[in-house]
Amino acid sequence: MSNSHHTVNKDFKPGMKIREAVQKTGKNDSDVIIIHASTNNVSKTSPEELSEEILATLDKIQENNPRAKIVYSAAFRRKDSHELNAKICQVNKILSEDIPAHGFDIIPNENILFSNLSNDGLHLNEGGVRKFAGNLIQFIKYC
Repeated sequence: MSNSHHTVNKDFKPGMKIREAVQKTGKNDSDVIIIHASTNNVSKTSPEELSEEILATLDKIQENNPRAKIVYSAAFRRKDSHELNAKICQVNKILSEDIPAHGFDIIPNENILFSNLSNDGLHLNEGGVRKFAGNLIQFIKYC
């Protein structure tokens, strides 16, 4: 995703919880920080609580990195559980309204469909990875 205009550093940990993003991000000199989270948190909390936790996390990351543009990448739908998918959709709906009100940007990822998920119904397949990367590249291109 890096090019002559942007250097992209990625740091991820499968299974990482949203609270860990603050510690992982810390203070740095990034111009843009994109957080993609909530799929692992959705089973143990309500959509409202998870949305509040995500906003609080983004606020803390902004506090630690005042000059950075903070961006939330919306959670992907899931086909492994109707209940969890409904919760993800609700979180995404809440955040689509609250994120801009807090001054952050959001990458909606609405183009990632069930057909872009692997057989486990949770993780992206090859086509899904391409779509997700395209969403990130499109956003970064216009930052």
